[in-house]
Amino acid sequence: MIRVIPASGVRAVLEKRRASSGDLSASVRSIIDDVRKHGDRALLKYRRRFDHIRSTALTVAPAAIRDAVRRLSPGERKAFTVALKRVRAFHEEEKRHITAWKRTESSGISYGEFFTPIDRVGLYVPGGSASYPSSVIMNAVPAMIAGVQSITMATPSPDYHVLAVAGMLGIREVYSLGGAYAIAALAYGTQSVAAVDKIVGPGNRYVTLAKKLVYGDVGIDMVAGPSEVVVVADGTVDPSFIAADLMAQAEHDTQAMSVLIAPDKNYIRQVNTSIASAIQSLSRKSTIQNSLRTYGFAVIAHSARKAMDTANIIAPEHLELAVSAPQDYLRFVRHAGAVFLGAYSPEVLGDYVAGPDHVLPTMGAARFSSGLGVYDFMKRTTLLDVRANGFARLAPHAEAIGAIEGLDAHALAARIRRKQ
Repeated sequence: MIRVIPASGVRAVLEKRRASSGDLSASVRSIIDDVRKHGDRALLKYRRRFDHIRSTALTVAPAAIRDAVRRLSPGERKAFTVALKRVRAFHEEEKRHITAWKRTESSGISYGEFFTPIDRVGLYVPGGSASYPSSVIMNAVPAMIAGVQSITMATPSPDYHVLAVAGMLGIREVYSLGGAYAIAALAYGTQSVAAVDKIVGPGNRYVTLAKKLVYGDVGIDMVAGPSEVVVVADGTVDPSFIAADLMAQAEHDTQAMSVLIAPDKNYIRQVNTSIASAIQSLSRKSTIQNSLRTYGFAVIAHSARKAMDTANIIAPEHLELAVSAPQDYLRFVRHAGAVFLGAYSPEVLGDYVAGPDHVLPTMGAARFSSGLGVYDFMKRTTLLDVRANGFARLAPHAEAIGAIEGLDAHALAARIRRKQ
């Protein structure tokens, strides 16, 4: 069940959630350093210790990937095909708006930008208690649309659904690796694993911290935390819909956050009644209960503006506007990873098949960052083309600033050309 708290108490809950992650830096740094120093030998050691795999084969055989594709039922294959088609269509449209440009001034100065794809990307797909083939789709497709030529995948105890989607996408370089040691292998390479230029994909606290520690040597998508949803309701949507959406988020993790912003206590009671009824038949009942008990809450807001003020404080990964006129609320959105409009746009469609990417900022990072897209797999390079007349116009000012900063060689580089 979710409890009601005042809007003034929201920040305290958010701070508690941030503080709960603990400091694992020393242990994760030790793993990364060990992999950098000892390569495959360290990978095998950590795989035995953490994933209980004694095999010495780090690479998933191409035959295993082909077999996984063959094992798919017609329904599974159809679902993955629909998801791949729609996610491709979304990112192809996204790429259409990423275009090189150049502007030329009459004074002999031209400038612009062009875009090139990253060479090698490493995709981390979590495993363990659940299978996440959707992570393969959402991370690999925008990379492919961007033009990335080499995609490597690491996943612990490879699940056949994950391997099947990799096979459908044509990903052939797959490693049976997990956790922080997998991130280290992708970042720095070993005897068996070639280093990549950027690492993307979700994971547990160890994976997230490892990505944070290797950033700078390689790129990463984001530092993501546990999943979260904020549902803003006006009382017009069936409470059982809202209950299902809150539980869907809560089943990810005990640290997942499910929030309801509603107009009155009566509607919140109806949602809680629906949760109590539906939760009994769910396989991850315990996780959902723990998540809702710790980080699930409701806030009462009597207007669209007040509701969205609270939502913007949270800056959620997913924001559902479960209201009769979502456009009236959308105009107040400032911070959200993704927005879902109306009763029939639940977050589960965004997770799997609608088209927009489900890799989104969490833990309030929507205040300053965005979800994964084609642009995350491309580099923007600027252009400058200055002719003699344009140089004559700009050089005195560049020389002056060089002198102000005490950088004599900078000033010289501008001045020497003026003497020609």
